[in-house]
Amino acid sequence: MVYNNRYADTRGWIRVSCACAEKNPDGSKRLRQRTLGEGFDLKNDASMFAACRDAITGLEYLHHAGRLIENGLHLELGAYKHCVFLDWRDLREDAAHPWAELCEMLGGRGVSSLDDALRDLRLKPAHDALRALLTPEAAKHLAAIAAGTSRGHGAKHATPAQRQGTPARAVVARVGAEHLRALLEHVQALLAVEDYATLRRVPMPDWRQHLDNVLESFERQMEAAIHIPELERQFAASWPAAAKEVLPARETPIEKAIAIWGTVLAWSVMHAIGAFLRPADPNRGAAKAFEALRLREPMAEAFRELGLHDEKRWQAAARVRASFAHAYADDGPRPAVSSAVAVPAARKPTLPAAGGPISWLHDPDVAWLIGVHRYQDEQYFVKEPFERFLWWMTLPALLRMAEDSKTAKDAVKSLERQLERFLWAAAEAGYRVEALLAMPGGSEK
Repeated sequence: MVYNNRYADTRGWIRVSCACAEKNPDGSKRLRQRTLGEGFDLKNDASMFAACRDAITGLEYLHHAGRLIENGLHLELGAYKHCVFLDWRDLREDAAHPWAELCEMLGGRGVSSLDDALRDLRLKPAHDALRALLTPEAAKHLAAIAAGTSRGHGAKHATPAQRQGTPARAVVARVGAEHLRALLEHVQALLAVEDYATLRRVPMPDWRQHLDNVLESFERQMEAAIHIPELERQFAASWPAAAKEVLPARETPIEKAIAIWGTVLAWSVMHAIGAFLRPADPNRGAAKAFEALRLREPMAEAFRELGLHDEKRWQAAARVRASFAHAYADDGPRPAVSSAVAVPAARKPTLPAAGGPISWLHDPDVAWLIGVHRYQDEQYFVKEPFERFLWWMTLPALLRMAEDSKTAKDAVKSLERQLERFLWAAAEAGYRVEALLAMPGGSEK
């Protein structure tokens, strides 16, 4: 415990204790002082560090053991302030625990958790690569290409191989494919760290070749993405405002289009990470990576630079995560209720039975996105954000349609039927959570 008993600031080093009397074997006494290193039995080893917690603030501190032995502990205290350092423990640096780099970065500053700070340090290269990918320049470039393509003559009938104006490699080069490579290489390095065991996949003899394949798939996906606005023409009616708020659409103002294309790019990056980790199930791989790599905050920070401020940037990041956490294996949108629900005959889609939105409604992210709230002892969700979220969930299906224009017409009709069932079910339930879950197919079996 250290206490400043003056009405003034103070600073200094604590290395040697006050002298205390010790009895010698012959009965005489002598004064003895001990160093901080001796008191805590610190090891003068370059790989050793000492951690402690201030019981007053709850912050944890990291010190190089050798420096504590040689120089002591440096403190700065305000008037009548005090510190109580508890829970001292030794830490040894190794490949998975770069304590030296963290100690240098903190520079004596306390943090709420050293383990969390170390995890953030490990993830910093991945976070930096993600921010380098999701730039306003990249989103603006995609928006400009898409705007030119949607105005092109006969573009909607062209196959990907025929779209010579915007070859995939040229598009991806402009949005930073090398940053994606760096991101995936860092993910590969993290697979060796025990903290990220949940991300591990079946060992691959040549993971670099697998990485190249993922990048090629990403290139094709980005080329397909710039043709999404053209698909609107194939729908029976123009897309509603809810769709145009979250998906690339024709005649969207450039300022708004930049933010939308940034979220589409973020989705494609996450899909690439998922495919890299779990080739057979990219959705699950992406959902796990989003949480394990702590991508929510750096993604939201990137969205702020794209023009999404305050709550909107966090909503966009939540939508990206939810689209993988609740995707079907085929990346298609999930029907809201089974075909057993009594839809008016004139409107009833001919769809196979499917599970309901139980996982959507009980996901905190989705509940927040669609405005779940309680009113007079009932839970409701809000029509407009529900429709926005529903349209956002169609992104994987739209990407497949844009990539394969030969089957787009039939796929569009199927997607419209699924959207119709979702919207009808929500309206029929009166936008009440319990009523929607009570419909056939609206709860888990």
